[in-house]
Amino acid sequence: MRYNNLVFIYSKYRNREEVWHMLDPDMLYCKGYRKSQFLLHFRKSTNCWRDERLWPDEYYMLKEFPHLTSSGSSRNALHADSLAKYYTTSMIRNLYAPILPKEIYPHLARINRLFHPDDKVLSIEQRVRLAFFYCAFRKLDVARALLAPVADHPQLDPEGRKLFITLRADSFKDQREYVNYLIGQYASLGQREWCSIWTEGKYLSHLLLEDQKLKAFYNCNCQQERN
Repeated sequence: MRYNNLVFIYSKYRNREEVWHMLDPDMLYCKGYRKSQFLLHFRKSTNCWRDERLWPDEYYMLKEFPHLTSSGSSRNALHADSLAKYYTTSMIRNLYAPILPKEIYPHLARINRLFHPDDKVLSIEQRVRLAFFYCAFRKLDVARALLAPVADHPQLDPEGRKLFITLRADSFKDQREYVNYLIGQYASLGQREWCSIWTEGKYLSHLLLEDQKLKAFYNCNCQQERN
């Protein structure tokens, strides 16, 4: 009954009109209420006396999702792996904020097992997408390790190349070495892509251009791009 109830709720939970006929959205934050409605743990009182909602409704709807995936796995239900991926990425999306809450980290830890347990089989496109994902959570070492094996591959797109160039900043002994490396990337990237490392706002900081050698090179080669 519990498994069937979970299947019924989650098969409809993206359709708010249907879900709110079954559930009270103002009570979803309450753990006792969710256990009574999702897991059929009926109680006279849910012990929730005030609204403590901190996250979107979807976050609270998904709180009991692991019971569905674990029950489905024990029953050899189809798509159990896809459900686990959906739950993990959905929770990360709901929890993502400028200051990351502690609750997000266990979900992040599952990304490797669910999406790239063997990095050797990843395509270049997958490596770039995962690298940008990890950068959003400041896991720069993981992102760099994903891109390093394909850094010189001809099929690596400009976005992937620019990201790898940015991630290499910590690999050099000092800023002067990194500046020489950046200038050396101009020939392979080309004027437009090289100059956009600064202008797109997601790669390198303009503070690097305080280095006189790099500033002179940038002004000489990117003046036309800025105009």
